[in-house]
Amino acid sequence: MPNELNAKLERILQELADTRQGLSGEIADTRQGLVGLAREIADTRTTLGAEIADTRQGLAAALAREIAATRQNLAHEIVNSRHALEARIDDVEEKLDSFREETVANFDEVYRRLERLESEYHAISAALLRVEENLSEGRAEREELQKEVDSLKTRLSVLEKKLAELENELRDDHDA
Repeated sequence: MPNELNAKLERILQELADTRQGLSGEIADTRQGLVGLAREIADTRTTLGAEIADTRQGLAAALAREIAATRQNLAHEIVNSRHALEARIDDVEEKLDSFREETVANFDEVYRRLERLESEYHAISAALLRVEENLSEGRAEREELQKEVDSLKTRLSVLEKKLAELENELRDDHDA
């Protein structure tokens, strides 16, 4: 039995050695595979880095073109807006000029009428002064005429009394 046991142990040791050698081979193969994989990863990294750089450059160029186009569109819009604003400002200035001319013409007409009214006022004032002078001169004459009229009325009433007395005397003489 010890021989059998030794033979079994030797077989187990042989199997272990074979397994070890197989595993060592597999480990070596796996190492080589990992080294190859590491190289592949490095190559992929390099390729991806180049692709990313190319993509960045492409995006930067596309973005630069887009920005340039947007700037150009904005510049055109600004120029067009400026022209439109200038046209509107010109229209407003024309309307203001027209309004100013109309306002000046209206003021000229108001001043012309005011001058006419002022000259009429002076003429009326002068005529009123003449009327007042005539009235004040006429007042003295009227007062004098009134006195004469009153005097004539008094004399007339005296004459009427005398006439009545004479008529009474004539009637009395005629009746007698």
